[in-house]
Amino acid sequence: MSSAEKQPLKSRAVRILTREDLVNHNNTSSCWISRNGKVYDVTGFLQDHPGGEDLILNHAGKDVGEIMKDPDEHDHSDSAYEMLEEYCIGRLGNEATIVDEAWEATVDFHPDDTDEAADFEKCQFLDLRRPLLRQTLCCFFLGNVIWTFLEYTLHRFLFHIDEWLPDRPAALTLHFLMHGVHHYLPMDRLRLVMPPLLFFTLSWPFTRLGYLLFPASVANGIISGAFAFYVLYDCMHYALHHTKLPQYMADMKKYHLAHHYKNFELGFGVTSKVWDYIFNTVLPV
Repeated sequence: MSSAEKQPLKSRAVRILTREDLVNHNNTSSCWISRNGKVYDVTGFLQDHPGGEDLILNHAGKDVGEIMKDPDEHDHSDSAYEMLEEYCIGRLGNEATIVDEAWEATVDFHPDDTDEAADFEKCQFLDLRRPLLRQTLCCFFLGNVIWTFLEYTLHRFLFHIDEWLPDRPAALTLHFLMHGVHHYLPMDRLRLVMPPLLFFTLSWPFTRLGYLLFPASVANGIISGAFAFYVLYDCMHYALHHTKLPQYMADMKKYHLAHHYKNFELGFGVTSKVWDYIFNTVLPV
């Protein structure tokens, strides 16, 4: 058996087709063939076939397993089999009746192979037994709120630890690279958005903490909401420094630039002042 013959189907929903389906697609408008129980729609390949489309049409709606490896006709290469797999659309089912023609679905019908509890246990994402939108939105919005708190606390207690920073070159260099450079060159367009490596380093412990505090399904939604607001934060932070903005964002720009040029020990909020009000660090502007 060639290596191409061993390759599995691409990861996708597999259609179960009957032999009658195969036989009915036997012309230039819709040309199907089968091999090793798989069905291929090669309509788009007819004109590209090196031997001409007639060689395929002569076997349209039929199995081509034997003819493709017949040395008297043409023994196809591994590359040919790999190319054929790209056209796979399903598998041939047996000749048994798939569904009783008299069968009707009821309102509470569930297929025998649907185990919603097992699916939730396996995927740890959405509980199919409960309303889906409510599950996702609650977790997502909670992630939004959590990010606003992280935005404030990281900015205040990590990026502005000047008084507690050890007076050593390594510590000073690390702090300068993390945030000091932004205060040194606040209007430099190339030193504004957080570098990906730094973001990964800072986010990794928080995502791990999320999975420790919440079930995996809830943590997934919360983390996605937090990351979405992080992207919004980065875009807004850049806009506060470099663009003409609507009134609310213009006010936040004035507030944020006062943090840079007036008092860096107050005004830690970038997207809102909520946490500055809560922790009494509002910067008068």
